[in-house]
Amino acid sequence: MSIPEFSWLDEVRIRVAYGAYPQQPPEIVFLLILGEPDLGGKPLADDEVVGHLEALTWAEERGTRYQVPYDLDVRKAHFSWGADGASASVLLYLANQLASGAIGALVGAAAMKALGGIRTALQSTSRSDQFLNTREELTEYGEWCIRAAYESWIPDDVSLTLVEESAADDEWTGRYRDGSGATYGVTLRPADGHPYRVRVTRRAIHTDEIP
Repeated sequence: MSIPEFSWLDEVRIRVAYGAYPQQPPEIVFLLILGEPDLGGKPLADDEVVGHLEALTWAEERGTRYQVPYDLDVRKAHFSWGADGASASVLLYLANQLASGAIGALVGAAAMKALGGIRTALQSTSRSDQFLNTREELTEYGEWCIRAAYESWIPDDVSLTLVEESAADDEWTGRYRDGSGATYGVTLRPADGHPYRVRVTRRAIHTDEIP
């Protein structure tokens, strides 16, 4: 058995997360999932993906540039059980800078820009990138995005219930609740000629809020 070259992938999953500590669920995740990206027959180079994310690990305050605490997890997997398959995933977990107002908006815009650069570089035509036309498709895809964004923190047996949704122009937002009372918000927004950019937030319930 030899180590695969990973020159063909079923899926590439990129997550940029902001939170207090990597072992805790992040407060917000920006998610990009690419199905069957075009690698031109060459192995996926880690720096081709991570290079787009590096700028997110730096911040500036009062004219001083400094590196934000971060945890980077890059994985590639290959399976040969029935049909062959391969995938890659990148999780960049950053110390939370998402303050409200202009700072939070700038950080979020930078994360979206980085993911857009990766999407362009890998040229994906994923079936999950197709437009969703019905409420059922949107709500199912919204839940799927939450589980994809928080796959390291939401057990498979935890249920998610849609409690609220709204639509404005081309944007759809859904709010879900799990069995512990934590709520998740997911926003799907078309941009740059690609159907969906995904932003997922989480808010844990506090003990003084339990009825």
